[in-house]
Formats: sequence, structure tokens, C-alpha cells
Amino acid sequence: MSHVKQKMGAEWDERLAPAVTAMYTTAKGAAGSTGEAALQAWSSQVEPILRAAKMRALGAPKEASAEAKVITQKEDKEGVITLYTLRNTKGMEVRLCDYGAAITAIVLPDACDVVLASESPEDLRKNSCFLGVLVGRQAARTGGAQFHIDGVHHKVTVNDNGRNHLHGGATGLHNATFAGSCGIDSGQAFVDFAYTSPDGEDGYPGEMKIVARYTLTNDNKIVLSIAAECTKACPVNFTNHSYFNLNGHKSGDVSDHIVRIFASKYVEVDNELIATGKLLGVSGGRSDNPLFGSIPAPHVFDFRKPTKLGPRLQAKEISGNKATNGGYDHTFLIDPDLPRPTPPTLEKKETKEEEEEKEGGKEENKEEGKEEGKEEEENKEEEEKNNNDNTPANEKEAEEKSKAKSAQSEGEGEGEGEVE
Repeated sequence: MSHVKQKMGAEWDERLAPAVTAMYTTAKGAAGSTGEAALQAWSSQVEPILRAAKMRALGAPKEASAEAKVITQKEDKEGVITLYTLRNTKGMEVRLCDYGAAITAIVLPDACDVVLASESPEDLRKNSCFLGVLVGRQAARTGGAQFHIDGVHHKVTVNDNGRNHLHGGATGLHNATFAGSCGIDSGQAFVDFAYTSPDGEDGYPGEMKIVARYTLTNDNKIVLSIAAECTKACPVNFTNHSYFNLNGHKSGDVSDHIVRIFASKYVEVDNELIATGKLLGVSGGRSDNPLFGSIPAPHVFDFRKPTKLGPRLQAKEISGNKATNGGYDHTFLIDPDLPRPTPPTLEKKETKEEEEEKEGGKEENKEEGKEEGKEEEENKEEEEKNNNDNTPANEKEAEEKSKAKSAQSEGEGEGEGEVE
């Protein structure tokens, strides 16, 4: 009942609720002290009527509105972390926080959270695996923690393997507290995270203003748009560093996942995972990469067709790769011309009450269908009866009656003429 009341609001309070109460009271009173017959009458007679009335009153269910809001603020000894939630019209939800501009949860319409992350301030500040955060100014590794740009040599902070620079350095955007704001744009929920990286932070040149917008569309897509301006020439390579498990982050490993990457080439790396600058074909060919020695470049990088991940992870070229901890840690060059399939849609699962409403509607439609069928049958019988009246014998009789009527009309016409 509460579900009906919630949906119909004032209409329920003013009209339907008193009528229902009266019907129930009458039924219970007629049943005597036990009330069993009342309950039986309620189940067999009143509830179906109410269900049908409810469906007529509500009509087609209204689509929910997108929503963006601050859900909570958490504080530790180092400060306050603000959490945001975005929700679309299909029931999908994304949660984010201002520390590291991180995605902390992606909850599908079936309530399955598919990213690995934490919303505790302590875990977010000790996030050595970069779970869900925005990384930069440069994602991936910079060999020797140095680079040249416009003829100027720059030394950046070391935070990988004792000599290299990883994901923006020791400070990095993953440790920055962004200024967050959320809202609705064109009916879709978004949150903006803004941060100004000072000149020289982690060794990078120039003051850089960064704005990252996460948008949850109403067709269940997450769109990340990043804009940056810098006062000096500076390399820029941002990314979000989320870890996904489409079975839910608590379900175990991803060996049963089917992976497809629209790439015919990938970037070769050395034994410290520093890019060599060489592009290798995913389908094979010899490589001088020390990770593989003189063996042919393995086909285990070819994901142009849907491929189960488990067997690939067990291949010796991957499982024996100490630099990547027995997994994939590579950059693929996406081919824009490779055909893309139509992505599947994620629909919100119906609640128990919604399923009951649908079943009630089916029963109602079934009864209406029976009535319509009965009416059609009666109409058909009437039509057949009329058709039977038009048999040759009946047609002859009708013709004789018509002639007699016509002759009578002519006689009446002549008589009238004579009187005149």
C-alpha cells in the first residue's frame, strides 16, 4: 500500500484510501471474529481491483531525473574529503571525491559496483596503486625522471624503481585536493574538479590550471573531459586510473572477462617498462625486446577479436614477465578505422513491486482480452446470421416483397393523381 500511496500522493489520501478502508472494514465485519474470510475476500476481490485502478491512475511510469549532489564529507587529521554522487535516469550511479578527483564507485543499475576503490580518507591518502584517481601531469613512466622541451632540460621527481618518474611524481594530481562543484547540464549529471598546479610542482615547468569534468550520461556512459592551461611549455598526458571488474569488485579476479582492443600495434617497453619508442604489431614479428629475447613477438597482444583474458594471462610471455608482475602493463595504439560493434545497453532491473504491477497489468489485460474475444465472437455470430438471411431462397422472398411494395406504391401514386 505504501508504494501506491507514494506514487499517487494526494489523490490516494483524498479519494482512494478512505474507500479502501471502508471496503476492508466491511469485508472484515462480514467475516466474523476470525477475519480469515475477510483476508480471503481481500486477496481475491479487492487487491486485483486496486492493482488495476493503480495502473490506470499512474499510466506509464515516469522516467527519473538525473541527480548530482554532495553526499558526505569525511575528515581525518590531514583535512576534509568531500564525496559526490552522480545518478542518471536509468538508475546507474557514480561516486567521486575531490581528493585526487577520483572515482570511488561505479554502481550499475543492478547494484553491482564494478571498480576497485575506497572512500575512507586514510586509504585515499595512502593510495599507492592510484585506484580511481586522475593522474598527471604525465601518466605512465618517464625514464631517468627527466625530459627536454623547447631545448630546456627538466628534472622531475623520482618515485619509481629508484630512478624513474611515474604518474606525475611524488606529489602528482593523485594527491591534490580539487575544488569540486556538481550540477545538471542538458539533463545529465556532472561534477567538475578544478586545481592549479604551481610552477615547479614535481619539477614541471609553468603554472598549470586544470579542470576535469566527469559526466554520467543517461545512456550509461561516463565521459571524462580534461582542459588545461600552462604558463610555460610543458608535456601533458592525463588519464583516470580506475581498476575494473565487471562482475563486481568483490567477485575475485578478471580471468573470465572477454577483452577486445581495437589496436593493431602496441608500444614496446624495456625491462623497467619505459617506452622504447618502437611500435610493434600485435599479430607477431620478431622483437629485440630483452623481455622476450630472440623469440617472435607473441600474439598474446592481439585483442582485435573478443578474447578471454584467463588463457592469455597464463601464457609464458605474460605470466613470466616480472616487470609487469605477470600481467599486462602496456600501451596499445587504437586504430580509428577498425569497425566498432554496437555497445550493449544496461537497463535497470525491476523491483518486486514493479514486477507485481506488471503481472497485475497482464492479468487485467488478459481479462479484458477475454471480454473483447467474447464480444468479437458475438459480433461474428450476428454477422453469420445476417449472411444466412441473404441465402438464394431468402433473396427470392425479399425480391417478391420488394416488387409487391413497389406495386403498392405505384397504386397509391395513381390514386392520389385521380383524386387531384
